[in-house]
Amino acid sequence: VRGIVAPAAVPQNAINHWEQLFARLATTPSWRKYVADNEVEDVFLRGAALAPYIEEQTALMRRVLREAGVQ
Repeated sequence: VRGIVAPAAVPQNAINHWEQLFARLATTPSWRKYVADNEVEDVFLRGAALAPYIEEQTALMRRVLREAGVQ
């Protein structure tokens, strides 16, 4: 998480706070409704699992855009 979606100097207690908050929000009926209404993927990842996911999604989007002729 540090250096990817937050500055490298973010204290661990701040990271824990936000991870816990978003974990709770991701289980709410309003979030489920948002996901369903907007046809988006419901993905919540913590810490070390987030960076590889972002890298994978970035690579996927680059490939899709390249195949579509976007430069």
